[in-house]
Amino acid sequence: MGVGFALWYEELFIDVEVNTGEFDVNWSVEGYYDSEAPEKDVSSVYATGAGTKYLDIVVTNAYPCIEYTVEFNVECTGTVPAHFLEPEIYVDPDIDGAITFTDLAGNPIDWSQIQLHTGEAYLGKCVIHLNNSAGELAQYYARVRLIGYQYNEDNEAATWPYPAFP
Repeated sequence: MGVGFALWYEELFIDVEVNTGEFDVNWSVEGYYDSEAPEKDVSSVYATGAGTKYLDIVVTNAYPCIEYTVEFNVECTGTVPAHFLEPEIYVDPDIDGAITFTDLAGNPIDWSQIQLHTGEAYLGKCVIHLNNSAGELAQYYARVRLIGYQYNEDNEAATWPYPAFP
């Protein structure tokens, strides 16, 4: 039996190289403006966040019944396709108004329907509308956190390593 085993035994080595993908999504800021005519405008809006998971928006000298718009891209910068959840919004102080996300035509964004592959981007708008009862000359800070997950992952299991909000 030992002789038979020795005659038929051979070691087999398999060398394998495994390449994994990288998941990464980021904002980019394409522009920002408000709805007031320039000759009457005393307020301003500014946005940053290019290449990050956060879109930071600052409104200064705000006044009632105005809209501030930030045009953005959501980009898939990794090698693994991405889906998205509704972004989380932190505002300081609370605004008397609403923050919405629309496509360029003004339609609400259904984040669950966006799938981006490597190098693809989705262009949209973040609109801050202040109601008539909003304070004059107020300053607002908004931080919008992008939440993406792998296309083959259940969104309930999405575990993106986001730092806490400020």
